[in-house]
Amino acid sequence: MAENKFDNRGNFTGATVIQASTIYNAGQIAGTIGGAGEGTRKDLQALIEQLGEAVQMTPADKKEDAEAVGASAEDLMREAAKPAPNKSRLRSLGESLVSMAKTVGTAAPAALMIAQQIVELVGKIHGLG
Repeated sequence: MAENKFDNRGNFTGATVIQASTIYNAGQIAGTIGGAGEGTRKDLQALIEQLGEAVQMTPADKKEDAEAVGASAEDLMREAAKPAPNKSRLRSLGESLVSMAKTVGTAAPAALMIAQQIVELVGKIHGLG
């Protein structure tokens, strides 16, 4: 039986450690989206991983905003992975992800660009115009 270990050594002064489970979940869900080729799913997973890395840079006072970005990405991926996703809901969830990415602002400037790329790719997969 494998042992799960977390080694938390080092200097984390001033760092915000964000629970990355929602970003991880979003990436896993992205790998199951039907209607997308393997390359497209991998691109989407890579973008979600980049988003997770970007929001890790947010300071403590933006921690809740960073967590909301991860939750929004997960919500979008859950809808996108459905066999027949609701296109209106996809648009709304995409807008929510971009809006949440804006809240981290200058603390994680790459987050907004990456969120927009994720929304565009989901839109292409599901024929949103």
